[in-house]
Amino acid sequence: MMMIIMMMIKKMKMKNNMKPLDGSESHLEAEIRIEIIENKISLFLVNNKKEIIAKSSWTDNRDLSKKLLPRIDLLLKRKKIALNNISKFDFISFEKCGFTTKQIGEITAKVLNI
Repeated sequence: MMMIIMMMIKKMKMKNNMKPLDGSESHLEAEIRIEIIENKISLFLVNNKKEIIAKSSWTDNRDLSKKLLPRIDLLLKRKKIALNNISKFDFISFEKCGFTTKQIGEITAKVLNI
């Protein structure tokens, strides 16, 4: 599973070397927080002032490994931020989070922090 996630992240990094059209948010350094509460997945894009500047949430239907990276990619594209401008990926899970769901979230955050 980790190998598949690493390959998907490598592909996403290659694809996400975007140059913003207006340059408005290209210099923004931000963090992404992956949060899982029971079966609700949330992604938060947080600026260096710790303000949430974008959010994406959905219900996990046992397909987190298919949806997590594309959702991160979409969140970044909406704000015109390149993946290399993300300084940190945090993973937060609360009780009643499934083992595999937690593993996917943890591995994704760890690999993206490399």
